[in-house]
Amino acid sequence: MEKFEGEFLRSKYWGKEEFREAVDESAEKAERLAEDEGFRIAQKPGEKIPHYLERLERIVGKRDPKTGEQSRLFLEKSLYPKYIIKPENISDDYIKGILLGNFAEQRGYERDDLKNEEVRQHVLAQFKQETGQDFGGYQIPQEERERVRAMVVTDQKARMGSWYRYLTSEEARHAPAAFRYWAFAEMLKLGSFDEERKVFNKRTENTAASFPELDQQALALVFDEIQRKRTGEPSQFHAGDETRQVQFRKLLQTEDFGKLYAFALEHVNSLRLPTERLIITKGEWRIFSRGTRANELTATLQGFNTKWCIAGEGYAQDYLSCSDVWIYFSEDADGSNSIPRACIVDSGEHGITEVRGIMSSEEAKQHLDSHITPVVAEKLKSMPGGEKWQSTMEDMKRLAKVHFKHLQNEPLNKEDLIFLYEIDRPIQSSGHDRDPRIEEIRKRRNPKEDAPIVLDCKPEEIAWSRDEINGKTKAYIGKLEPGILEALVERDIEQIYASFQQEKRIRLEKNFEAGPISLAEFQRHGDSYNSKISDKSLKIQLG
Repeated sequence: MEKFEGEFLRSKYWGKEEFREAVDESAEKAERLAEDEGFRIAQKPGEKIPHYLERLERIVGKRDPKTGEQSRLFLEKSLYPKYIIKPENISDDYIKGILLGNFAEQRGYERDDLKNEEVRQHVLAQFKQETGQDFGGYQIPQEERERVRAMVVTDQKARMGSWYRYLTSEEARHAPAAFRYWAFAEMLKLGSFDEERKVFNKRTENTAASFPELDQQALALVFDEIQRKRTGEPSQFHAGDETRQVQFRKLLQTEDFGKLYAFALEHVNSLRLPTERLIITKGEWRIFSRGTRANELTATLQGFNTKWCIAGEGYAQDYLSCSDVWIYFSEDADGSNSIPRACIVDSGEHGITEVRGIMSSEEAKQHLDSHITPVVAEKLKSMPGGEKWQSTMEDMKRLAKVHFKHLQNEPLNKEDLIFLYEIDRPIQSSGHDRDPRIEEIRKRRNPKEDAPIVLDCKPEEIAWSRDEINGKTKAYIGKLEPGILEALVERDIEQIYASFQQEKRIRLEKNFEAGPISLAEFQRHGDSYNSKISDKSLKIQLG
């Protein structure tokens, strides 16, 4: 059975000079480094390409020797510079579209409402009434232009990063390397989604729209059907509508990733996510033991929008070749245990490798819902290796309680806020990326009201800008613009945040073991350092 090895990529990319050169260079390097001096790689493209994929996997799979985390060097040094839009290429027309959308949202509209000409004209008239300016001739302030440009670049990096992290993760290795290469390479060509035509627009170097969202279930569907086509097996896709079924068969013949993925996304998003029944947790755990036929597992997931890659037989078969898969099914309206709610992957000697739920947002996927979290936590207690997940489950249970308070409009206490803003440490999540409930709650909070509670300060003792710093200031939360450090040091202010959350905490230290920057250097490059503060505290030398 063909597994998307060299011949698949040869048929897609051998006509492109850049791809041929990369493959040839990889083959030559493999021959030079071979211990056997007589080692030679066959010159047929289909036989050279696997060596290229192996080398690429070694590069992206490198890990930091200190933290053990996967290196982001290839992403940041090779992919970002080549595929992320340059800020200066983001047009003022695009920026004005973003600003008008923001203006509309602040007045109760959805961005999509602006597609209605009547609504758009009403919003434009409201803009003129409130600002005294005609939006067509509105001149964007430079600070606003830079802010939107930074937002666009950040969004593109985040979307690309989510594809990169997933396709280079252990979970995605259940799919052949050539398929993952193809999916990523083709994703990089896709721009915004055209709602009317149901296709992705083509991306250019000036495309400001973000990359497509990653949906593992849709990706698994594309992989399954492409593999069946290439091996002469009949399609197993069921659209539920003959017209859609015919449309999919025609798309499948083209092997156009963008069109197939767009179709798969639409299909997955049309499936059920029975949120109204999430409160019902009565049900049962079922084990799909190692060696089980893939279709026995996938059949139980059909018709549900889980976002799980194991909804596709290709992924399911690979998982079941080396792991036991536990799935919890809760009761449906007929009293049958049929609604998939949670999944635990037990890889034997490697322990429990994944815990997944069915709650997803555009930014984060496969998190446990608040109701099912205690059920999963209890199951993990009884499983060998489950104790390693206990801290994550404790965070999930605590987040569920804070989220419930949020939904009930109950006040959050100091401990809740320290947890929510991740003051002491990041919140651990069971799904991909950050749990979407964190941002959902934060968006409804007012940091200027929460900060005094968390920092044990009076509101007037917190400065939010350079001009607000005075003799009473005990904490500073704001932009680290050049010249501000003298004021902070002079008043011995220790609580400093570029933004009110854990990953934006800044620590001023007088003694360093390695790698400090000087105050003078920070003053010269304040803006660039301000934009780079992320996971770790930035240490600044004071003398």
